[in-house]
Amino acid sequence: MKMKMKMKVMQGVALVVAVSMVVIVINSSVPGPSATMPLAEGGNINAKKMVFSKPVAAAPQKNGFAPRPKFTDGDFDYVDVDFLKRHFDVSLVHEDPPMYAFNNFLTDEEVTAILELATPAFSPSTVRTSRDKTAYRTSSTAWLTPDVTKNNLEYKKVVEQLEQRIADIVQLPVNNQEHFQVLRYNPGEYYKQHSDYIAEQGQYAAGVRALTFYCYLNDVEEGGETSFPNVGFEMKPSPKSCLLWYSTYPHTTDMDARTDHIAKEVMKGQKFGCNKWIHIHDFVTPWARGDGI
Repeated sequence: MKMKMKMKVMQGVALVVAVSMVVIVINSSVPGPSATMPLAEGGNINAKKMVFSKPVAAAPQKNGFAPRPKFTDGDFDYVDVDFLKRHFDVSLVHEDPPMYAFNNFLTDEEVTAILELATPAFSPSTVRTSRDKTAYRTSSTAWLTPDVTKNNLEYKKVVEQLEQRIADIVQLPVNNQEHFQVLRYNPGEYYKQHSDYIAEQGQYAAGVRALTFYCYLNDVEEGGETSFPNVGFEMKPSPKSCLLWYSTYPHTTDMDARTDHIAKEVMKGQKFGCNKWIHIHDFVTPWARGDGI
């Protein structure tokens, strides 16, 4: 009798072990939450209705700044200022069209790197793709292209990190950015009313400029404000601060003339700043092969 009971107990144990092994095998074949899976970077476009589907969130960055979802190539939207406030000292300084001011955005190291690289390369500013010199714009310009930044690899790395930070904020790839255009305004110099949008760029691979991220590098004694006459707003230069505005309407390539602006005349002292123009498509690759701008 005892022998029979012992055999039944052993059979029961064997059955439990077998069932457990099956469960383990089944679970091991199903990827869990930590499984490595590709992460989509953007939603899909419904071409018929031109409605952009909601993209999947991008992965957090190593520095703790988790960017908003990225968009499909050629698409963009206004930034989410409430989200950005968690990471930057940023405010919506004009609602419609939206303009965003980033206070103390640049580090001292970034300002130094930009100015040190630019100083030997300054030449009279030009306008449009024809690069005409005109009394309409009287400042000096230096482009931080690879042939300039290669002269100081430490500063080059600083500039590249800044470019990536801007890319994370606007949620457009870093390759969509033109190289930094650094500006120097002496007393009496200015840039009259203009738009950063250049219609003829639409025929090139990079497409038109979608937005401008402008950084102020020093304190100007008098004058030098960035004025938006169509909406009655202007920004006074403040060292290490930046202003973001859009030259086109979101999800389109249509020019937004409301953001036409003026670099007002510097009355006293000098003004240093830099433009970061961002296109709707990759700018760097076609630029590198000389395929239009």
